Amino acid sequence: MRGRSLYALGVSRTAVRASCAGWSQGVEGMGTNYGEDRLIETLERQGEDWVRQKLLEGTWTPNTVDHGRVTVWLGAKDAARRDAREAESLSISRRALRSSTWANIIAIIAMILSAIVAIVVALKP
Repeated sequence: MRGRSLYALGVSRTAVRASCAGWSQGVEGMGTNYGEDRLIETLERQGEDWVRQKLLEGTWTPNTVDHGRVTVWLGAKDAARRDAREAESLSISRRALRSSTWANIIAIIAMILSAIVAIVVALKP
């Protein structure tokens, strides 16, 4: 799922902006003065792998507004991915529970039928 848009994962643009709340200055490390919206668009367009590489290269200086926005954006991506994994895991668990319920019902029916057959065979002269 790396590189997928937060919006494709179901995270709203408002949630991403809210996670970056408090940072109203432009972003310095991009070569021009990007606003918050333009930064998010750039991060989404380039993808998570590119952003992580640039972060490792020091494109965004630690303890600055741009570094904070980028790390919050990456955190939101990680959280969205974690939520998607948890939802999928829950879905798998529910399907397994349904399957086990049916397996139990079938086993009970088989026991009842085998008991009936045993009784019929025992009563046969």
